[in-house]
Amino acid sequence: MEVDPDERSADGTALDLRSRFVAEPDLSDADRAALRRLLVAAFPADAEAFATASYWGAKPDFRLWLETTAGEPVAHLSLVSRLISVGAATVSVAGVGAVGVRPDRQGRGLGSRLLAELPTVLPARVPAAFGFLACGDALAGFYERAGWHLVHQPMHYVDPDTGGSAVYHGPKLILPAEARLGDWPTAGAIDLRGLPW
Repeated sequence: MEVDPDERSADGTALDLRSRFVAEPDLSDADRAALRRLLVAAFPADAEAFATASYWGAKPDFRLWLETTAGEPVAHLSLVSRLISVGAATVSVAGVGAVGVRPDRQGRGLGSRLLAELPTVLPARVPAAFGFLACGDALAGFYERAGWHLVHQPMHYVDPDTGGSAVYHGPKLILPAEARLGDWPTAGAIDLRGLPW
């Protein structure tokens, strides 16, 4: 899928960017290496982990990224298809993780542009009732401006670093896909039933 170019370089020239949506098994070695470079740059605190793998926690099912015409990724997110528990209900989600923009491209709207691509893949290519993500407090407003909705239940998951149970009380957001916003169960805790993404 092509994205209209609207990012500008330092000299004001429009940069051509295109989006790519790829199933994890279809990534080439070159794709994985390029995504690792992007993630190392976008998440310097996690550079050691991303130097050897292009994901943290659960292995993604799909990747969505923006890249230059030369094929270099500049913005990325991963998607994990999963059934989770919300109270007594089972909910299908596309878990969104590793949302990052190369530091030299930050502040140019690429994160918003990448999130605007999600409705082209949810639920048509990634069936799910909702998109789901967890983030830090400073990022919740960014996702809300992109159409995501805060949910206030605690989230249980398996910690990828320790293998033990953990609970997250920070921001969690949903994006209706196959379901309506009002279909989200509001009673009970969220259980990812495994690793986060």
